[in-house]
Formats: sequence, C-alpha cells, structure tokens
Amino acid sequence: MEKCSLCGTKLHLFNKPWHRNGRLKTGEGICRKCYEAYGEDSSPGIKNMTLQELRRFVAEKDIEREKVRNYLRELGVSSHSALWKRREVESASSFLYPNEILKGISGAVCHGRYGVLFATDHRLFFMKGRHITEGFAYSEIKSLRFKMGISVSSLMIATEKGALPVTGIKNDYLHHFRAAVDEWKEQRLNEERAKHESVKAKQDIADQLARFIYERAQDCMSQQEFDEHKAKFFGDHPNRNKPV
Repeated sequence: MEKCSLCGTKLHLFNKPWHRNGRLKTGEGICRKCYEAYGEDSSPGIKNMTLQELRRFVAEKDIEREKVRNYLRELGVSSHSALWKRREVESASSFLYPNEILKGISGAVCHGRYGVLFATDHRLFFMKGRHITEGFAYSEIKSLRFKMGISVSSLMIATEKGALPVTGIKNDYLHHFRAAVDEWKEQRLNEERAKHESVKAKQDIADQLARFIYERAQDCMSQQEFDEHKAKFFGDHPNRNKPV
C-alpha cells in the first residue's frame, strides 16, 4: 500500500486530498493532513514539485513556523492554548515580512467571522483561515479605542476610510496590542523629534554663519576672527576648502 511521502501514513480513499491535489510531479503522493499543512501554502503547488523540492519547502516552512511559535512563547501564550492549533497561526509565517517582529496575537471576531488578530512592530492584520482579510499599517491608523469586558475586549480601529470593530479579544492578550501601538508611536515621535532637532541645529549654524559673513563685510570682524569662526563649522567638513 502506498504511503505518504512526508509522514509515512498509509494512503487510502478517505485520507487523500481531493482531485489528486496530493500528487507530486514525480508521482509520489501525500496525505490530506500533510497537504493541508503544507500543500495549500506552496507556490506554484505541490503538483509541480519533485519530492526533493517538496521536502526542501517543508523544511523552510517549518523554520518559519518555529519563529512564530517562538514569538508566541515570548508573548506568554501557552502551548496548550487553542491558538497554537489555529490554521491562521500556521499560515502567519507566510505573511510576515523579513525582520518583522510579532508583538501581539489573539483570537478575535471581525466582520462576524472568527479568526486571529496579529500585531507586529509596524502593522495590525486579521487573518481568517489562510488569508489576511484586513490589514493596517500603524501610519494609516488615526486612533485605537479599547473597550474592556469581563473576559474579552473589543477594539475599534479608526482610519481615514472609516472604523473597523474587532471583538472577542482575550483580556490576557489585550495589553500586547496596546504596547505594540504605543511602542510604534513612541518610535515615530522620537524620529520626528530627532529630525526637528537636526533641522533646528542646521538652521542655527546657517544663521550664525550669515551673521559672521555680514560682520566681516561690515569690517566689524577681522579676517583672522572670521577664519577662526569658519573653522569651527567647516574644520572637519569635506567642503571646508570651498569659499564661503
């Protein structure tokens, strides 16, 4: 009897994927469980893969999924939690950008459908099954309003396009979403502050230099004094030899 090329399970009528979806290019087959775990995420599809290519894809996918599981452990999500078995969690690794860090996760309801809400270091997205149905970069979000319940909470995401309610978020995980958004806002604020200070410093230098040039033109300052002041600004500058 034929066996699954990945897990070794004996294949029969009731554990094979429908419509020969579990058949590889080279003729080997996989069971429905392995197909649901890996085949639906593969591109262009396992029917166009050899067994070696499929095993390489599975190894890479397992590494990506382990990263998500490590994030869950860091967030304090128990391995016995129902989240670990959700299809959304298994597929999330396919949608995370390189170096993107998972900051929050919870089962939630959006548009009347139960799925999983994710927060990363720069966006929120909601998954139902293997697909992202809603996603927002933090820069697109105008405000977030949390409403605490006894055991679950709701979140109202306001953007320029309108407001999106997300309900059913477990209170135990709610602070992860707040922390992720607050951290992003603090980072953007620090960047804006640093940018403002940099522009102000350059403007101050330009104002002082303009004053020195004016005083030199009015013979209120000697050439030696002017050169000394100029050296403070351009002494280590690559354009220090250019005329002012």
